[in-house]
Amino acid sequence: MGAEIVKLLWEWDPERITDLTRLCIKIDTHPEGWKTAKGIAIPKPKPDYRQVRVHRVIALLDSLGKLVEKTAAHLIADPLERGWKLREGQYGYRRRRSIR
Repeated sequence: MGAEIVKLLWEWDPERITDLTRLCIKIDTHPEGWKTAKGIAIPKPKPDYRQVRVHRVIALLDSLGKLVEKTAAHLIADPLERGWKLREGQYGYRRRRSIR
């Protein structure tokens, strides 16, 4: 399901999407249809486009699947951040932290 459809559903009935996300996390499931991805080949700036390595493939995932994954990540990370369970020097996968 595309992002535009999810936005329309959110405007129409945000509780339904919230309940669906909570239920997926509660019963520990990720629907099979949300795990599929569409692969898009993006050419790199190389002179010979006949070679396979001159393309980079990105995966476009289902929007509802990304929503459930992002929600689960926040549910895991938030208590760790608030409880200071992570080392101060850890930057990977943490919000508002960068080594740059």
